[in-house]
Amino acid sequence: MKLPAPVSLLLFVIASAVVTNSSGRAQTSPSNPTVANATGTVEGRVFNQTNGNALHNAIVDVVGTGLRTHTDEEGVFRISRVPTGVRRLEVSYGGLNSQTAELSVAEAAPARRDFFLENVLRLEAFTVEATQLSQDGVAMQEQRIAPNIKTVIAANLNRGDGNLREYLNTLPGW
Repeated sequence: MKLPAPVSLLLFVIASAVVTNSSGRAQTSPSNPTVANATGTVEGRVFNQTNGNALHNAIVDVVGTGLRTHTDEEGVFRISRVPTGVRRLEVSYGGLNSQTAELSVAEAAPARRDFFLENVLRLEAFTVEATQLSQDGVAMQEQRIAPNIKTVIAANLNRGDGNLREYLNTLPGW
């Protein structure tokens, strides 16, 4: 399909404007490509601050770069090809507070940082008071968790006031 001449000319002008910058020269990469492409490595471990256990599958994100990884079984993470300079790392794990830290990333040596994540919820001291379950409650729970069909009758249930006939009527199958 052939486009009319004015439309073809307009497309050519737009394509030329995209390729060139304001001075009319074609856009090029910076004069020192090694500086623009300099990268380093970030590594460390992630722990639960409460019990000191390493956190498996914590998310470690280099903010603004799209680089992300998960910790291994020992809480270890390593991210390569991180642009050099000061970078912000954000570490998160379900049920624990996220933590953010800034690291200086250089080509020479890996930037190392360990993270200790805290619990989200901290409760003040509280007292638990228990009361004794009623016999009916115990019987219902016993019947509910039985592995087979079972009828459980509370021990304090009125079973006929000493009359054997009324007592037998309360038993299953009579």
